[in-house]
Amino acid sequence: MSDKELWINIGKTVSHYRKSKKLTQIKLAELAHCSNNHISALENGDSRVSLKLLCSICHALDLTLDRVISQSTSSNRIPSDIIEDLNTFTDIQFECLRRFIPVIQKLPLGIKESDD
Repeated sequence: MSDKELWINIGKTVSHYRKSKKLTQIKLAELAHCSNNHISALENGDSRVSLKLLCSICHALDLTLDRVISQSTSSNRIPSDIIEDLNTFTDIQFECLRRFIPVIQKLPLGIKESDD
């Protein structure tokens, strides 16, 4: 992944979390103490921001920097609608999911959907 692709993905991740918290770019800019032009340029992949500003944006979105980076570098194997759903999970929901994954992994591969 190139630096440009990484920053585009970071911008998409920031945009997703901002929208999931129902914040405008202007409100996020206020919370992160920057201009809405910075937020817009980051989300659109047109510009990079400093690490300090990215940390402020993460703080304003109640995210950790590692979460934004790890989601921005993750493989495209997981469908985007599932990623969007997962991005709204609470810590408790993630714990439930972690416990359920081994159960799903043990299911036989030939399962057919029911017609119910």
